Amino acid sequence: MNQNIFRDADLLPELLGMVLWDRYWLRQAGDVVKADDFKPVPRVGGQGENTNFWIAANMGLEFFMKNRIPIGSLLNQEIAKWAKETNSSSQRVMEFRTFLKNIRKRYNPERSKVLVEQVVEFKKRVLRQRMLRELVELETSGQLTEEAWLEAMRKGVAVSSTNGKVTDWVSGMVGRQQRRLSRPHLRKPVMFIDDLDASIQSVGRGELGLWLGAYKMGKSMAMIGTGAAYLWQGLNVLYFTLEDPLVAVEDRFDASITELAIDELGRHAETESRFELFRSRLRSRIRLVDGTGGGMTVAQIQEIWERQRMSGFHADAIITDYDNHIRPPVSRKERRFEFSDIYREYVNMCGNLDIIGWLAAQAKRDADGKKIVAGKDTSEDISKIQQVTLAVGIGQGEWGDDSRYLYIAAHKYDRSRFGFNIWSDPSKGLFYDRQRTLEYRNHDGRPKAADTKGVMG
Repeated sequence: MNQNIFRDADLLPELLGMVLWDRYWLRQAGDVVKADDFKPVPRVGGQGENTNFWIAANMGLEFFMKNRIPIGSLLNQEIAKWAKETNSSSQRVMEFRTFLKNIRKRYNPERSKVLVEQVVEFKKRVLRQRMLRELVELETSGQLTEEAWLEAMRKGVAVSSTNGKVTDWVSGMVGRQQRRLSRPHLRKPVMFIDDLDASIQSVGRGELGLWLGAYKMGKSMAMIGTGAAYLWQGLNVLYFTLEDPLVAVEDRFDASITELAIDELGRHAETESRFELFRSRLRSRIRLVDGTGGGMTVAQIQEIWERQRMSGFHADAIITDYDNHIRPPVSRKERRFEFSDIYREYVNMCGNLDIIGWLAAQAKRDADGKKIVAGKDTSEDISKIQQVTLAVGIGQGEWGDDSRYLYIAAHKYDRSRFGFNIWSDPSKGLFYDRQRTLEYRNHDGRPKAADTKGVMG
């Protein structure tokens, strides 16, 4: 007889924690676990049943089925909704909140992978035993048909595999629409670059974005600007620097956040006061990884992400600066084939981990000084553009030395082949100087974008 892991008093709080807060666990096991797995076994007289696990699991799993993300901090809204629907007393709501606080203490992301395996194995055993009993009964009664046999096999395969999940597109339509209407920003965070955000959707989970530019045109600043934009939106960022020294990256982030010149950092009290204002809100959401000692493979990048997740830091985005220092999984005679392998692995990593990915890439030498940096300007391998969701070229702007022309070189799901000017401020580590950009347009009378027609990607 197999033990029901959902009746294990020690495991149950951990399992509920996974339902409420763990993205990885839900992606692997969320479709096979049901709220009724947490339903208490009826006792004699129905007295003393703890329904808290069942109620919370129902909230978490319903939210996941609609939005494909953990309920997380939105749990408070669901509690308020539940209290109103059930007419629960204030004391009952307080007891339920206390229960969830204790569950949060028991939640341990290090156990995520182990508990995925245990839950899936348990579900497979239960289904296998049930299918065997049904097949024996059908065989005994002479009613075992080819169709019944194939149906049993189909159900077994559906639970056995945690990869390549198949969903019913029609039945999921209502849930998808609710997700888009209620929380559109959770899937496609903005870049905090006005014309870009107004013109196209950016990169979402499971997708890879690319900043493409010539030497000294601000690729690293663009990557830091992307990371900072995600921090302001409450996302956790794992930032890999494979070329620039870690201290330089730290200074650029600090300057970008405080909007002080890099040379002024640490020179006067204003730096500390501004930095303290953002320290607890932003710095706790980013981890910097120094990979300047010879580069890393995509597998090593993923391994670091996994270790950080197990330590409690679940990164929503991996930003790597830049692709030339990522080592290929195998050596090849031509560099373009190595880049193809690297990008394929990176895209797969983003999909498997359900994260946002960004890379920076060097443009060809003849792109130096050009206004429009397009896909054809990609150094080494044009297939980089084909594998990413969004590629943005960084060219020399028309307004001055520190202006940049951003060209949407490619977009799989939105318009591309158009661009616009912006101002940068290298002294402050700002890729996009919003105030100066908007002031220049207002005073100069230029249109908001130099060329916004574009085509669909």
